[in-house]
Amino acid sequence: MQTTLDTDLMIRSWEWLSAEPAFDGIPYRFEVKPNGQIIMSPTKNFHGRLQFVVASLLQQHGPAGKAFVELSTKTPDGMYEVDSAWSLDGARLLKQDYADPAAEICVEVRSPSNTHSEFQEKRKAYFEAGAKEVWFVDGEGNVSFYSPGVSLIHSLIMPNFPSKIEL
Repeated sequence: MQTTLDTDLMIRSWEWLSAEPAFDGIPYRFEVKPNGQIIMSPTKNFHGRLQFVVASLLQQHGPAGKAFVELSTKTPDGMYEVDSAWSLDGARLLKQDYADPAAEICVEVRSPSNTHSEFQEKRKAYFEAGAKEVWFVDGEGNVSFYSPGVSLIHSLIMPNFPSKIEL
């Protein structure tokens, strides 16, 4: 069970990383666990392009909201950088240093190093943080849609969002 002390340590660690000039411009994303553990993941160009295309499609298909790439999000499981996200209340997210609660749609793009259990943990964490839907995009551009407790054929929030992303 996460304590207030765990949450404070997680947020302080994330804030320090975000403000530390030594980390500006490095090609890694940071995620922080409640115990203060810092996870650095290198990104590749294909992954970044897929994130961008997903965010562009979110902006195009979403009702009057805002799409984001690398949205810092506080969850019970840690501070995560959501690959792509969409929120009807994007103005609120622009004023926050990190999303709390999570954006309505959180999208993770699968990297070769990602495990199935990692995705399950993130899906659970995003829902616990307030996401309404969590989507996963594999290396072929196939999109899997989820709402709490159920797999979906398509998004309920954006029913016309493609189930296959073309780069």
